[in-house]
Amino acid sequence: MKDIQINDENYIKIQGWMVSKLNLKGNELYIFAIIYYFCQHDNRFTGGNSYLAKWTNSTEQGCIKNLKSLLDKRLIIKDKTYSYNNSSNYLVNWKTLEELSIKVGPFYYYPEAKLEEVKEIMTYYNEKTSQNYKSIKEFSRKINNWFIQGFKVEDFKKVIDIKTEEWKNTDGEYYLRPSTLFGDKFEDYLNQKGKMPIWNNSKYFSDNCFNHDTSDEPKFNEMTKEQKEKWMDENLAKDENGNFLVY
Repeated sequence: MKDIQINDENYIKIQGWMVSKLNLKGNELYIFAIIYYFCQHDNRFTGGNSYLAKWTNSTEQGCIKNLKSLLDKRLIIKDKTYSYNNSSNYLVNWKTLEELSIKVGPFYYYPEAKLEEVKEIMTYYNEKTSQNYKSIKEFSRKINNWFIQGFKVEDFKKVIDIKTEEWKNTDGEYYLRPSTLFGDKFEDYLNQKGKMPIWNNSKYFSDNCFNHDTSDEPKFNEMTKEQKEKWMDENLAKDENGNFLVY
């Protein structure tokens, strides 16, 4: 998929309240204005860091710094439900604008999780996964990105149930952590039909990947450690840091 290109007829619309009420300036102002424009028309910014760098005539690293500042000011939200070109995508935090009495829209947001809701989800998670998470603040950060998009307590419990049944007491139990369950694939997990394979689940590979008639290929659970690593390296997708992806 190609990057979104800047055409001669494209423009940035900077509104007065972005300066007078948000106190934005420089590239931070330009980047917020771009994201705001996208959210007015496409509900989210999907241009990627390279697009912002082209518009601001700066570097992607500089744009990442500006984006972090906007996130810290709660003016934008990182969108974890949609992926374009392997880049992070962003939504305007309409709630913050409304709190500042900035009468613009649309205010497409739902309330963040209440304290009792965070506690309910965390308690349920700990019971089902046999974990012992205690930080309400950290746990709420992992779920609020979905709460403000309309997901409910029952949705989180359903994901916990699905992935606990699938991963608990298997090699995939390592991934029964909030950052995985409530991360980018949360909605995929919520709508999952049946069980999904885990890259390091020996039983899955034994039953499914090496059940063809090839006498000189051992089943996965019969391989040596070196053979397993070689097979995974040749056949499984990795992220940008070289870690195997979990689907």
